[in-house]
Amino acid sequence: MARFENFSLRSDDLDEILTEACFLVGQALNTDFARVMELQDDGETLMVRAGAGWAAGVVGKVQLKATDDSAERQALRAEDTTTTSSIANEACFTYPPHLPNNGIKAVANVLISGGKNRVPFGILQIDGRELRQFTGDDTTLLRCYAALLATAAGRLRVIGKMHTGRGGCSGW
Repeated sequence: MARFENFSLRSDDLDEILTEACFLVGQALNTDFARVMELQDDGETLMVRAGAGWAAGVVGKVQLKATDDSAERQALRAEDTTTTSSIANEACFTYPPHLPNNGIKAVANVLISGGKNRVPFGILQIDGRELRQFTGDDTTLLRCYAALLATAAGRLRVIGKMHTGRGGCSGW
């Protein structure tokens, strides 16, 4: 965590920061995959902006709608982590087909805040190919990474405004 915090403070490249977070959180939580999904301007569409473990055609390509029955919508509404130990047996949420198509069986996701009175940046999600009960320590670590990502994105948004005198950073 400290290594990532230092990295996120030194880098001015948001995509680099997001990708490093995916790699490190996936490694720390021993999951096969991690991704950051950025909320688009319509407030419903999420774009996979960064990831670790995914085959070509997912990062920067996959978009999904945060529908009322999706775990992603729950994560956008909640202040806590949403977990599913078995997406095949999940009764509350639906999942996009690229998850089971990639062998994903368990997921945990958490909101990446946009800051006070701002729309969320998106969602940080870890995905595993094994059935898994995520522990309190797992979800705490995931929330810590999401908080660091929110801080980095906010810092880069301010830097973007200072340099351009207007809008944010990397389309956010």
